[in-house]
Amino acid sequence: LFLLPDMMQFKIANFVELKVSSKPHDPDDPDSPDSPDVGGGVANTAFLQGKSAEGPNAQAAQVDSTFWIETVPGHAGRPGFHQLQYTQRVLLNFAGRSWPHISVATLRK
Repeated sequence: LFLLPDMMQFKIANFVELKVSSKPHDPDDPDSPDSPDVGGGVANTAFLQGKSAEGPNAQAAQVDSTFWIETVPGHAGRPGFHQLQYTQRVLLNFAGRSWPHISVATLRK
């Protein structure tokens, strides 16, 4: 919330939204991502895979991301810029539970 006053001075002139998901497309679900029914998926890192004798630490079960590529016009003598904002949710399965790992960021050029 401490960034809110700073961000309030900027207006988004235009944006492009991209949604990515490892979840397969379900034609009966209106919130289902438009994705091909082949390929894709989630790859686990070496840490998640764990040692072969001990088994996995966790399993990345699903990834959902939304990216916004935005144009911000100049303001108060500052030049305009482009920025990428995104949210990402990775569902990690371990110990019989599914745990969400959330990332949110803004990158400016």
